[in-house]
Amino acid sequence: MQSRDYWSDSANVPSVVQAATASARLSWSTDEELPYEDWLADGSLFDAHDPGWAIGDWLAYGVANFGNCYGAAALTTGLARQTLMQMALVAGQFAPARRRDGLSLKLHAVVAELDSDAQDDWLDRASEEQFNPRQLRAMLNAWQREALQQRHGAERRRGKGRRIGADRRSQSLNPYGAPAGERVVTCRHCGEQFTA
Repeated sequence: MQSRDYWSDSANVPSVVQAATASARLSWSTDEELPYEDWLADGSLFDAHDPGWAIGDWLAYGVANFGNCYGAAALTTGLARQTLMQMALVAGQFAPARRRDGLSLKLHAVVAELDSDAQDDWLDRASEEQFNPRQLRAMLNAWQREALQQRHGAERRRGKGRRIGADRRSQSLNPYGAPAGERVVTCRHCGEQFTA
């Protein structure tokens, strides 16, 4: 059986070579339609040291062609369903050309929810500063908190969200308007309305 794993600088690689070099793989793909049994056979070649990209791509192919196959994939690879689902999710977020060879799938998973430009920026930073997934997650959380605080501060400065309580009180005190000929005055301190 020929491997369905295409590396950037090689064509079909025999399965024996594929299994021996599993940790070097960043993707898995096939140009031909695989029967279910051949697809499962390819999955049995993955080992515990595989970075997960190839497994994620392999799972995406399986789900697209055979439906929910996580149970069979778990039995074939020996990995938990949740682990397999995360691998497939992250592999789906990063095309093979965007995957960083020196960074783990777990580091990619931390930034998977961001847009592609932010993903690239954070992955560059993780590479330069040699973050582990926990450190990258902490930095990303701090950055998101700061951005949220800045946005709330800007809204307050523009006046959004202020005097909502007073405005509601003023509307509820006189829902039908002032009687004809009377003027309604609203206290600027408490929002209470008086007729004059």
